[in-house]
Amino acid sequence: MTEPAPKRYSPLDIGPWMVLPTGRLVGGMVVGAALASSLALAAVWFLRPTGVGAVPLAMLGAVAAHAVSIVSIRPWKPRFLGQWPFVVLRASAVSFLLVLVFLVLIYSATRPDPAVLGLAMVGAWFGGLLSLVAAYGSYVKGVPPESAPDRSSPPDRTQDRDA
Repeated sequence: MTEPAPKRYSPLDIGPWMVLPTGRLVGGMVVGAALASSLALAAVWFLRPTGVGAVPLAMLGAVAAHAVSIVSIRPWKPRFLGQWPFVVLRASAVSFLLVLVFLVLIYSATRPDPAVLGLAMVGAWFGGLLSLVAAYGSYVKGVPPESAPDRSSPPDRTQDRDA
């Protein structure tokens, strides 16, 4: 049973009331981070073989940062389509800050080659971000449009939001 869409209170409250597919977002992010990490592993293997051990740690850190940010946006919570782009943008900012934190934590705990760890983690984060946005975009592209709300008069904000 689906819950009815709430009243519109913001200019972002446009489009259908929907949730995002959590599995599709996480799967896309993991695949993108794995592809970027495999490219980093190949480059490190030929350029600096002593730093190969840092690449799997970098991938795990980037995937963990994205996973925490995806959980923090709660894609299973229904929102209007107009709100989701900003929620995904917030998730990317949170994941970037978490990548920096995980980079410091992983480096201080294991002391791998810092250049390899940093470049591999940022590369895995960026690959995961690109795939996450691609998964989001491909899902939203398939959402049927809703008729545009009437914007000729401002919304009545005197009503109780819980009603």
